[in-house]
Amino acid sequence: GINAEYMGLLKMLGKAFLSLRAPLRFSRGFAGATKRSTTKLREMIRSPQLEFLMEAHNGLSARVVAETGFKGIWGSGLSISAAMGVRDANEASWTQVLDVLELMVDSSGLPILLDGDTGYGNYNNARRLVRKLEERGVAGVCIEDKVFPKQNSLLEGGRKENLAPIEEFCLKIKACKDFQRDPDFQVVARVEAFIAGWGLDEALKRAEAYSCLLYTSDAADDSLRVDLGGRRIIKKKKK
Repeated sequence: GINAEYMGLLKMLGKAFLSLRAPLRFSRGFAGATKRSTTKLREMIRSPQLEFLMEAHNGLSARVVAETGFKGIWGSGLSISAAMGVRDANEASWTQVLDVLELMVDSSGLPILLDGDTGYGNYNNARRLVRKLEERGVAGVCIEDKVFPKQNSLLEGGRKENLAPIEEFCLKIKACKDFQRDPDFQVVARVEAFIAGWGLDEALKRAEAYSCLLYTSDAADDSLRVDLGGRRIIKKKKK
């Protein structure tokens, strides 16, 4: 027979599906919204309390996240790619990802932090991505310091993965910040050196370079994320 946990999951999915017809209070900055989604995400990142973002990869899963009480969504590049039936190696175009994100924003009403991989190219691609994310109501983007097209960090084999030069990645992050319109839009610089096989010293060197860039930025509070292979640390910008 079907166990109780499975039945509970089916009921939750059914409730979320039926609730898609219910109106939501959007937070894109439209009239009537109490607070922009970008501001909500910034407050979560700055919060002295532990905050959680739940993964979602389409409109229905985003609504499930909202229905279960989470305050924000992690738009996982791996999950969005998997839902499309492609590998997590930039095989899904950034415009396809944008279309998915728009459905997630509309169905959930929650702030979304996108796993933006490498920004889908050089600094020109990354800053255009930021502008389009703002237009779709996405609250922030996490950009990693690998080369384009990226490879998933969890691949087996023990080989070093290629990383972008530090100066080049710093310029990419700066371009994103200079191009955004909303000062609360969040750009998270993601350090991949440790999980990519380059060691702790390289990870710390890159973290220092990126944090100096973020801490001297005139924009709102941004963040630094260090990926430690299953343990992820987000360092908040100092005031």
